[in-house]
Amino acid sequence: MKFQANVPFKLTKMFYEKLGEQPKDKRVLVIRDLFTAMHASIDNAVTFITDDKEAYEVFSKNVVSNDEFGNNDTTQFVDTEINKNAWKDFVKELVSMPKFDIAIMNPPYDGNLHLKILEKVIPVADKVVNISPIGWLQCRYNTHTFANIRTHIKNIEILPMVNAVQMFDAGFNCDLGIYELDKNVYNFSL
Repeated sequence: MKFQANVPFKLTKMFYEKLGEQPKDKRVLVIRDLFTAMHASIDNAVTFITDDKEAYEVFSKNVVSNDEFGNNDTTQFVDTEINKNAWKDFVKELVSMPKFDIAIMNPPYDGNLHLKILEKVIPVADKVVNISPIGWLQCRYNTHTFANIRTHIKNIEILPMVNAVQMFDAGFNCDLGIYELDKNVYNFSL
């Protein structure tokens, strides 16, 4: 499956460490991490969003269509092969989604698309844990474009580029950050 960590439980563990607890009886939005979505669906109502057809089918078959998980899990396929703007269209849909207690994200890193998704998720989720490049935080010229995201950052753990390359078996030209964001936090010192 594309866009998954080589050792998926390691990424899920990192997400849960940022949350400080394993969620239970929550509404959880998971973007692009199948293992985390499946793990979270054990005790929660999960909405899983992915652009990986195989991950979509696995989650649909094993969770959404499985009575043991109840009928409160859903999945949505963002078909980037048919529509190159599918993620941009999804960003527009986020405002009309139901509210979530938690969002756990590994969004696509296409320019600043991950930031646009993150910016729209903050108002619909009480807490957000996100992994994405931190270059935008280090560039002073870009400080106003996504200032809203900056104000809601509770903390960041840096995943050095070398470790990120190993974790995802993909090329990165900067470090990744595992961000914890809270829509009720207004941090103006970043």
